[in-house]
Amino acid sequence: MGTLFEDLKDYCKKHDMIQKGDRIIAGVSGGADSVCLFLLLQEWKEKMDLDLSVIHVEHGIRGDESREDASFVQQLCEEAGIPCKVTAVSAPVFAKEHHLSLEEAARSLRYRAFEEYRQELQSETPEKRVLLATAHTRGDQAETVLFHLIRGSSVKGLKGIQSVQSGLIRPLLFAKRGDIVAYLKEKNAAWREDPSNTDTTYARNKLRHDVMPVLESICPGAEGHIASAAEDLGELEDYLETETKTALTKCLTAEIPLVIKKEPYETYQTLMKRRIVYEAIAAAAGSKKDIERSHVEAVIDLMENQSGRQLSLPYDVNAQRIYQGVRLVRLHTAAKEQTRGKTPEEMQKLVQMRVFDRPNDLLIPKKKYTKWLDYDKIKNSLQVRTRRSGDYLQIDDTGGKKSLKKYLIDEKVPGEERGDLPLLCDGDHVVWVIGRRVSAYYKVTDETKRIIEVLYIGGLENE
Repeated sequence: MGTLFEDLKDYCKKHDMIQKGDRIIAGVSGGADSVCLFLLLQEWKEKMDLDLSVIHVEHGIRGDESREDASFVQQLCEEAGIPCKVTAVSAPVFAKEHHLSLEEAARSLRYRAFEEYRQELQSETPEKRVLLATAHTRGDQAETVLFHLIRGSSVKGLKGIQSVQSGLIRPLLFAKRGDIVAYLKEKNAAWREDPSNTDTTYARNKLRHDVMPVLESICPGAEGHIASAAEDLGELEDYLETETKTALTKCLTAEIPLVIKKEPYETYQTLMKRRIVYEAIAAAAGSKKDIERSHVEAVIDLMENQSGRQLSLPYDVNAQRIYQGVRLVRLHTAAKEQTRGKTPEEMQKLVQMRVFDRPNDLLIPKKKYTKWLDYDKIKNSLQVRTRRSGDYLQIDDTGGKKSLKKYLIDEKVPGEERGDLPLLCDGDHVVWVIGRRVSAYYKVTDETKRIIEVLYIGGLENE
């Protein structure tokens, strides 16, 4: 085995990572791994005619220590004559606003800053490739694979960290921590220590400091074996991804609502069926986050049921067994499509209403698109329309109110979808956000004498 520098060159060549004349941005935190990456790239800079610069993200988490990390990186770059950009963010504020862990928030903000800087430099030099290099190591790879494995993951998750990914490169993904530290000592290079990296209340740190040493004691070289397996699984996933794309063209309709067609779907083995269903749910939902194996298995089971059966999935997606297979539709998307381009008169035809006296044996239907309301509380004519300024709902029995705008934000309805949502309104008072919430003011109570039943025709069957 050669020096760390020679090993890095071989690894980059194997993965076609860096080419002569590339513009490279190194993400440098000040820790041992990132300082090592910086020095290795600097060593390679002249031979490869690389245009090297650095970005450091100060996350606003550790006060003076964090700012000292930024100063350390700036000084390191200044001494080497390398441009350095420092971006300050507030991970605690972002975490609170987006309901994320501090770790997730910091990562999200860090990669956002990385990509913004990469795009900025790319626009300056469109003739060059601009790549962002991070200092992930073999240890990080092993920890990532283990973390995904114990949380429950498909092959895709077990391939771990990718060496090359959409403008992002990881030149040190082959390197052991011991070799990195030895290289830094040989160069008499200083680095910063982040105390939070030893805090085992974080899952990753617990894996690093408690679990990996035990695995190494059981089987020396475990870290390397896990990292090698991740590389093999990455190649397997690349093959399966190509096969899945071909299968989706045969099994999934191109138009909305999406339908997984039973006849071609049944020709595939179980592994490919899971992948088809997963991708179909994600396409209907508009996101892959929070789609779990249990959701995939539920849709696979649904395919074996008779027509008419249905189930609810994340992101308000409804899966229904129909004659052709399984139909997947995001319910509020289905509802908003009914309002687009409609005149007020046409929108009124989207609902059917009937008024009747309250029955003695009251049994209120629990359906998404059929609602019973207190008829005598309605002050104006009920209208089906989309939102307008001043709309509000009553959110509880004490009379508390919330603007429609705030309600939709709280419910995380995407901004581009809010303008098309169908609403049943009594003046500015939103009686029913169709497919979602009824204003508390209009709910049927013990004092209700007459009931108005509203059926939204645009809803799915049996909903």
